[in-house]
Amino acid sequence: MSIDIVIKNHLPEWEQLIKELREKNKITSEINIEFSNKFIFNATAKKIVSNDRYLITIDREVFNMIYNFYHSTVNKENPQFVKMLSYTGCEMEYNEEYAKTLADFYVYLTLKFIFLHELGHIMNGHLGYYNSINDGMNHALNMNEDIAKNFNGLSAHEYQMLEINADSFASTNLMIGLLNDFQNSPSYLDRYKKVIPTRNQLFLMSITSNIILMLIQGMGLVKGGLKLTESKYIPKRSRLNEILKVYIVFSNTLNTSEKNLNLGVISPLVDAYQGLVNCYLIQCGYRNASEFGDYKLSEVELNNDLQEYITKLYKEIWPVIKPKLAPFAYVTYENLGG
Repeated sequence: MSIDIVIKNHLPEWEQLIKELREKNKITSEINIEFSNKFIFNATAKKIVSNDRYLITIDREVFNMIYNFYHSTVNKENPQFVKMLSYTGCEMEYNEEYAKTLADFYVYLTLKFIFLHELGHIMNGHLGYYNSINDGMNHALNMNEDIAKNFNGLSAHEYQMLEINADSFASTNLMIGLLNDFQNSPSYLDRYKKVIPTRNQLFLMSITSNIILMLIQGMGLVKGGLKLTESKYIPKRSRLNEILKVYIVFSNTLNTSEKNLNLGVISPLVDAYQGLVNCYLIQCGYRNASEFGDYKLSEVELNNDLQEYITKLYKEIWPVIKPKLAPFAYVTYENLGG
């Protein structure tokens, strides 16, 4: 399938969501989406001060890589992977139409999370604040760059906290939209409902899409010495852990069977998917085998020092930066999270 068709399949829902949010929150600034051709796995958000609009840019390689991953692996050559992703808990006979729909749904989940992450930078006031401390310069918050020497007025700790907050916005709003569409028809979810018969599967599939997204972005790679003072993000495994916590908290607010979700149940899924994703990245030439460690490598990014560091971000950095974001945010102070 051409990338233009993949984009066309997702763009109307994103534009409709932007329209609804602008109307609900009385946002006068335009929020536009564009697609670049730099052939890198990247997405950005920035505010164009000169004409008072926000711009979300997603490179076509994001669509290409995610679509190709799922449609190259969720097929008759990998029936066990199809079963894993379906979360049916029982033996199932391979069905081509079912597998294609399942792959399309995971593409949908992954792309929507990326879009919502960039939208979170807008809705939670990140870009407005970022521009205010840079004399209106059009600096972008960038998904692709892990390391930076210049944070344009932010500390590395503040930048990391904004990225965690955008992930939280994306996770929360992804589930709000999914649950609403799951319970109502017609909706954008109708075309996928044959592969998500229960809400519990909806949660597990959303969580899995985030695990695989982080693996595609290189969560299992061997890394050099970690310099948190130069990093825009906390390490990907730790970042994933914070995303998983949002899903768990969200599920526990519902009076349903999903309340049994916890990190002890979810974390083993990382190892379960890591081997297959890494093999795909190597076979397709995205990575070299020498770049990967063993399956437990990402657990280093969950060590006590890092967990203490993240706790410090929440306790010391977030209370300081949250009030600075509030004047630029389009959500209530309470809904800024933290």
